[in-house]
Amino acid sequence: FFFLMIRRPPRSTQSRSSAASDVYKRQAVDQLVEIIKVLGVPTKKQIFEMSPNQSSFKFPDIKPQAWQKVFKNRADPLLIDLLSKTLVYSPKERLSAAQSLLHPYFDEIKQQNFKINGQAVPNLFEFSQGELEYAEEYAQDLIPQWYQQ
Repeated sequence: FFFLMIRRPPRSTQSRSSAASDVYKRQAVDQLVEIIKVLGVPTKKQIFEMSPNQSSFKFPDIKPQAWQKVFKNRADPLLIDLLSKTLVYSPKERLSAAQSLLHPYFDEIKQQNFKINGQAVPNLFEFSQGELEYAEEYAQDLIPQWYQQ
C-alpha cells in the first residue's frame, strides 16, 4: 500500500489537469495518514523494503495502535491476529494471499456443511490451475480433505 502512495502518479494521471493531479496526491496522502494512524510510522528499513529508491521521508512521530483499540475490543481475536500479520509495511513479513487463506480465522468456512445465515455458500474450493500454481506450496492445504475426495 505504502509504495503505491509514495511514488509519483502514473503517467496517465500526470498528463491530466493540475487539479486532477492535486486530487490524486491529496487522496494518496490522506490514505497514507490513515494507515500511519493504525500501523504507526514505518521505520527506515520498512520504507527501503517497500521502495528501495526512496531515500528520505519526514513523518510525524506516531506510534502504532493496538488492533484491540482499533476495533474497540469487539473483533474476533483470530481476525486481529490475521490482520496483524497481513497489514504490515514490510512485504517480507506480510502474509501472502495463500498464507492468509490458511490462517485459522478461515477454518470455519472449510467445514463441509458451512452455511451463512442458514444458506449454503457457493463452492469456495475450485481454484483455477493458475491460482494453484501461484500458491503451489500451499495448494494441498487450501482445499479441505473432504472436498478432495
